[in-house]
Amino acid sequence: MRSGLTKIYGWLASRITPGIRNSQYAYLEALERHVPGRSVWLDVGCGHHVVPDWMSIDPDRRTRLLAAATLVGVDLDLPSLRKNEEHDWLVFGRIDPLPFADATFDLVTANMVAEHLDDPVAGLASVRDVLRPGGTFVFHTPNLRSPLARLSSWLPQWIKNPLILLLEGRHEDDVFPTRYRLNTEAAVRTVAREAGLDVVELEHVETTATTSRLGPLSVFELLWIRLLRRPTLACLRTNLVVVLSRPGAADSTN
Repeated sequence: MRSGLTKIYGWLASRITPGIRNSQYAYLEALERHVPGRSVWLDVGCGHHVVPDWMSIDPDRRTRLLAAATLVGVDLDLPSLRKNEEHDWLVFGRIDPLPFADATFDLVTANMVAEHLDDPVAGLASVRDVLRPGGTFVFHTPNLRSPLARLSSWLPQWIKNPLILLLEGRHEDDVFPTRYRLNTEAAVRTVAREAGLDVVELEHVETTATTSRLGPLSVFELLWIRLLRRPTLACLRTNLVVVLSRPGAADSTN
């Protein structure tokens, strides 16, 4: 039955929102723009992969990305760290504070981590400290101005957990509490300024329908996604891909 619903969703998506793709691809493209030329890269909340292993990308493309810099991962989830085979070095730790010396990395990344921060100013200040002058922070996170993210922020965890299992297939042990304190354009710009980082890029991106597993019922969400392709409504899209930088000249030796 699941495969039948998936086929129905695929058919609807191809007609209502041609070219729709998961926002993880926009994040991957941001990484590919910023990883080359870096020597030391820190992946915060690394889990067991940089980008999800379900993504349909050429294995050589993934290999080129991972080989572009020495990759260090940090996470508080020990089971994920134990499964990690992508990162060169793994550290058990948190973002606030990061367990590294100042000015250690030219690049820091975080994929679906910012929404979990209790204190985003402290978190971004910690990222700033470990970045070298001119270093870059790239992160991907939900956009709280999206109605779906706003609804999620209102629901108690005991309701969200079964919904996430139904709609995404993720079990409770893979679901972490969200705070959504760094999840609008305004919040990013304010927190970045307070943490001493500059905003380089901030893109509102769409993603595949949350209701894709519900087959024909996804038609309503797909129509909404199509409406949000209008530039004037971009601020309501589901996700943000953000690039920040630490002020100062990059070290020419890196």
